[in-house]
Parts: sequence; structure tokens; C-alpha cells
Amino acid sequence: MIKKVLVLLIVALLGVSLFASDFHFVFGDLTQNPELVFGFVPSYVYIGAGYDGLSLLEDNKTDFQVLFGGGYNNRRLWQNPETGERNPEGNPLIYNVIDLDWSLRFLQGFGDSPVGDKDLVTVTLGYEGQYEKAVDSLWVGKEKGIGVTGDAVQSIDDFFGTNGDSAYYSDIKGNRSFLGNQLFVNVKLDMMKDTIHTNDGFLANLKLQWGPEMLNSALDGEASYFAVTANAIGAYTLYNYVNNGKSYFSIVAIDRVNMTYTTGSKVPAFIYGPSSLGRKVRGFNTYTYNTELSVVNNFDIRLCGPGVATSSIAPRVNLFFDAGIGWGNTVNTNIKGDADFLASTGIQATVTFFDFIDLGYQVAYLFNGFNYVNGSNKSISGSVTFFLDF
Repeated sequence: MIKKVLVLLIVALLGVSLFASDFHFVFGDLTQNPELVFGFVPSYVYIGAGYDGLSLLEDNKTDFQVLFGGGYNNRRLWQNPETGERNPEGNPLIYNVIDLDWSLRFLQGFGDSPVGDKDLVTVTLGYEGQYEKAVDSLWVGKEKGIGVTGDAVQSIDDFFGTNGDSAYYSDIKGNRSFLGNQLFVNVKLDMMKDTIHTNDGFLANLKLQWGPEMLNSALDGEASYFAVTANAIGAYTLYNYVNNGKSYFSIVAIDRVNMTYTTGSKVPAFIYGPSSLGRKVRGFNTYTYNTELSVVNNFDIRLCGPGVATSSIAPRVNLFFDAGIGWGNTVNTNIKGDADFLASTGIQATVTFFDFIDLGYQVAYLFNGFNYVNGSNKSISGSVTFFLDF
């Protein structure tokens, strides 16, 4: 049913784009589930349409957007359900989520960017809603599944034991259904020229997310949180070989600094997962090292080859070095330990499709810290990649 709805939505959006130039396609997100074809195919898509036919400020863009998403996502959470402590050496809670999402966004540009025909500053105000239904992993009862270091994968009920629920997993309480809503503000400063083959300039974002309990407790699952994310990226093209107007080989240096502060009495997994230190230092795992505050530096040397059929499809090799620190309480607890320091280096070999999907494979060597899935005795981590992080 979800697949049929998504196909109809895509067809409708394409039709609108063809017959009304003021409407345009908006890509939101794409994720994969390792339990489905080992993560090689998308299991969730988030797309929509925007209307920019009305301008509130002369020479600046005004955009109204509506997005919808749906799919089948996988989560692995490593907090002990009775104490809230992180349990990296034990079996995580592995489960899947039937996920439906929707959002409304208003974007307004200000000023002129010195790079290209775009706004210098864009302010986005938005509302996001979602419905989630947590279901057991497809690997329940199977030993040594992906992400399992010890015993067989447990069902959700077995993981929680006789209590049936856990204060540290508030979004999958009771009947495992959650209906959530959040408001957000995003401010973007854009001085970056990006041609896929070259990147030069500076880009920065500041995002605030607020999900009050009164908007997140309609069903058994509950949430209450506030998050701040700051992101700054600088890039410079070191070399670009061009012949007859076509780039055949380029080398770009890119550096990103990312900071996230997440707090609240009932922070759901879909909020602290993307902001977790383990998600942002490549080679580690989403949802791990999930303290309130994380600061990460990602440095890349990006090599790009010639376009295939079009300049928008090209092979890329990304050499990276990441380092990050996280501290404060583990989310949803009062447990505060020593600061976490993670560092890794590695390579990503991908093919970029129109600069929003980079399909390939990543291998990372972990200098400090460890990948929860592989275990503490393995310093090499590999994974399929659909996107470059910046």
C-alpha cells in the first residue's frame, strides 16, 4: 500500500512540475533498512512539492513546500531498558518502524549571495508530523544477525522483560504506536558554489527543533524535547582539469564543523539518532554515544572523475578524517560519564547522481572508540553509503 501511495505521489508531483512552472519538486530524504537486501535498496523516501510563484521580497525567493514520506526503517538502540546505561558490549534492541511523515515549510530568502544566482540568507519556518508503529525485527530468534554481537535477536517485549515498557524508550511504549509533531526554525547562510566537480566557498546552518509533550502524547508513545544544531562548511577546489568546457578530474578540500545539543525528558530515537556522536563520526553507528552535546570536525579530500553521459553523474572518491567529542548526560537519563572522544579515517568510493545521491561503499579505520555493531576488538568498519554527509 505504501509503495502504491509513493508511486502516485511521484507521478502527481511530476505532472504538476510539467504543467505549472511555479511548482517544483522537493527532495527530503532517502534511507535504507539493513534487513531488506542488506541495505542496498531504499526502504524510505521523503519527497514533496514547492510553490515559488509568489515573492514577498523583490529579487528574493519565497517558497511554500509540502512534503510526504513513508517507509520501513530499522533501529538499533543500546541503552539498558532498566537502568538507561549504554550497553555497547551487549545485544541492542533491534526493531523496525513503519513510518509515515508529513511537513509544511515556509522559506524566505534575504540578500544576494556573492556566489551564483541565489539568496545569501534563507529562513525556514516549519511544522513536521509523523506516525510510527514499532514492530519486531525480521531477525527475531536468529543468531548473529547484522548488529548482533551475542545472543539471538530479541522481540521488543522480550527485550523489555516483565515490565513491558521502559522510561528510556518513551516513543515505543504501550502498543508501540507514536503520533508526533514538532516545530522548527532553520537559518542558512549560503556562499558556496557547488558544481559537483568543484566546491568553493562557505555554507552555514542553524536549526532549532521543539517537540513539546502536549503535541506528542496522543497515543501510547510520548516525546518531549528541544534540539539545537549548528553546521558550518568551508570548501576550496585545489585542482580542476577542464577540456572543452568539461571537467575530467578535480580535487576539492572540504571541512565541516557540526555541533548538536539535544535535551528533554523524553527524547525519541528519531531525534537523538541523527544527532548522536556515533552518527556523525564515520565508521561508527547511529544512535551510539548519544550524549546531550556533541561537536565534530569532518575533513575530506574529494576526488571527482568525468561525467558519465552527463556532468551530473560522475564517480567520486572521498578521503576523510573525522574527530569528535561528546559529553553531558546520556539522553533520557541523569547518567553523566567521562567525555567520549571518537576519531576515524577512511575512504568512500561512490557514484554521484545529480549531487543528491552518492551510491557506493565506505571503509573506515577507527583510531579511538569502537563500532558497536562490530565489537570493541575490530578497528575496521565497512558500510554501504547512499549520501555524502556534506
